[in-house]
Amino acid sequence: MPYEGEFADYGPLRRVVNDERVQKFLKRSKPRPEFGDGSNLPFINFADIEPSQFNSNLSI
Repeated sequence: MPYEGEFADYGPLRRVVNDERVQKFLKRSKPRPEFGDGSNLPFINFADIEPSQFNSNLSI
C-alpha cells in the first residue's frame, strides 16, 4: 500500500497505450452498449419452462 502522496510510475503502461498498434486497435473498436440494471427484462414464470430432454449417458 503506498504512502500518502506517493504515486506509482505508470511508464510501462503509458508506452503500451501510446503504441501505434494499440491506437489503431482502439480506433477500430466500438464500445459495448449499456445493458442497464436488468429492470426491463421480461418475467418468465417457472411453470412455463419445459424440462430439457437432454440425457448425458455419461458414467463416472
